[in-house]
Amino acid sequence: MPRALSSAESAKVESKRKSSKPEVYDPNGTSATPISNNFESWLILSSPGVKGQLLAWIKQLLQQDVEKDYQDLLKETLDKEESSLTAQQDALTPQITAYTDWKSSAGVRGWEDVAEIAWMLQELQTGFTAYQQQDALAHRQALRRAVAARHVASADSTANKKARLGAWVSALNTY
Repeated sequence: MPRALSSAESAKVESKRKSSKPEVYDPNGTSATPISNNFESWLILSSPGVKGQLLAWIKQLLQQDVEKDYQDLLKETLDKEESSLTAQQDALTPQITAYTDWKSSAGVRGWEDVAEIAWMLQELQTGFTAYQQQDALAHRQALRRAVAARHVASADSTANKKARLGAWVSALNTY
């Protein structure tokens, strides 16, 4: 409950009260809500100096581009990593296809149940660098996707932060 207002303060608040109130964001939510009558009273009664300093701090926060620079650099890095992974996978595909085709050819087909043939195929596949590289690429691709998902969430968070701060500026400037 806010402090009690004097009769002069009450009269000032009532004379400047708006029928349509500006909206602000609850930091724990994602939707804007109209300001309360109590906050509107504070806005009306606060000195221009108090509101001016608050506006200056909010505007400083809005002008900070350090996070944007980081986000841009991260996106560029992720895009280059995606291109690199795709090129590496494309280079491995003919080798893996040739081995898979050979393994399923008539010369080996039907003999897979023979222990020595299974062992030989296992040795080939284990030592076949294209398969090892493909596994490593799959792990790097999964990591890249995870980082990209975090990047998108972070960019959304930055946009939401700017919308929230902008709503405060609007509310402060209304009174």
